[in-house]
Amino acid sequence: MNKTTNLKTREQVQADFKAAGITLSEWARANGFHRMTVVDLLRGARQGLRGETHRCAVALGMKHGVVVDVATFKPAPARRTKASQRGAAA
Repeated sequence: MNKTTNLKTREQVQADFKAAGITLSEWARANGFHRMTVVDLLRGARQGLRGETHRCAVALGMKHGVVVDVATFKPAPARRTKASQRGAAA
């Protein structure tokens, strides 16, 4: 199964807002986002790669991802590759 099958397009999200009678500003305020972050995502000016745009894209259903608390996030330790193991043995 393709991971993108459950993702919404910009047009689908805009149609959802229209059908619900909710403005982008109202939704942004209620969900703690800047209005322009939502606007930029829905017009394609931002991709939602990191930070607020990532969290917003995930909340809108436009992107698969995990929203984590920045203060408690700890990256996974680096994996040792065969190349780095060879270098350590020399």
